[in-house]
Amino acid sequence: MDFHEGDIQHATKFTVKSGAQAASINVYNSGKLHVEGKLGDLKTWLEQLKESIEKGNGGPVALLPAEIEKFPQTLRDRVPECDDVILWFFQESLRCYKAESVAGAAFMLGAASEKAILLLIDTYAAAIADEVHRNSFLSRVNNRMISKKYDEFKASYAGSKNKPNDQVLAQDLTQFARRRL
Repeated sequence: MDFHEGDIQHATKFTVKSGAQAASINVYNSGKLHVEGKLGDLKTWLEQLKESIEKGNGGPVALLPAEIEKFPQTLRDRVPECDDVILWFFQESLRCYKAESVAGAAFMLGAASEKAILLLIDTYAAAIADEVHRNSFLSRVNNRMISKKYDEFKASYAGSKNKPNDQVLAQDLTQFARRRL
């Protein structure tokens, strides 16, 4: 599934695409919601989401997009070296979500995210060539909460002179860090 967000006159338009299907939901400044698109699974899902929001009873928990079911295998296909613990936590979050345990799903996704960030920080530390700088970085992240470790990683990476030569990778990491804030 592909999601896009854009500003339109007096509203924000959220467009969802899956294969040839496309639908959108406009959220107007007044709070009014309007669903657009050809009749299909995506439009139906957005209409149910709209109804759920308007009734104030949360999102449509039973409506899990089919693509998310395939995500663990898609991730494994795209990132063959993906950590098994991350995949396990994600699969566990799907089971919680299907059982309508949204809080459990959130905790499992948080655990998967934390594991991914810890692996990123470990890989970054191992890539610091200068032993003094590496030890200094490790002393700032060891025995800290994940949020503090991530803050130290961002600060260290921002001040790093040696960044990836691949501009797409460098930009993606920077954009990812900005979205997390």
